[in-house]
Amino acid sequence: MKKSDLQVGVVIHNGKSGRFYAERKIIGAGPEFVLYPGQEDKDCLQYIEVNRGGKPVTGAEPRNITRTALAAWGKGIVRREEP
Repeated sequence: MKKSDLQVGVVIHNGKSGRFYAERKIIGAGPEFVLYPGQEDKDCLQYIEVNRGGKPVTGAEPRNITRTALAAWGKGIVRREEP
């Protein structure tokens, strides 16, 4: 995926099928979501997993990731939602 596609409110999928399918909704963006102190790449996102194996996920904890890593993981946009 293009990093520019990854905006707050977008839900992306990993392109896999069956039990390996997953969707993540981006809920935050900015340097406050770095993974560890001193991290050089400050272009980070926060997401929650909303679907795993074709089943909705409830109560998922937010996780942080770099925009580059999430772009490599994602294969397409499922939908765009309000943040």
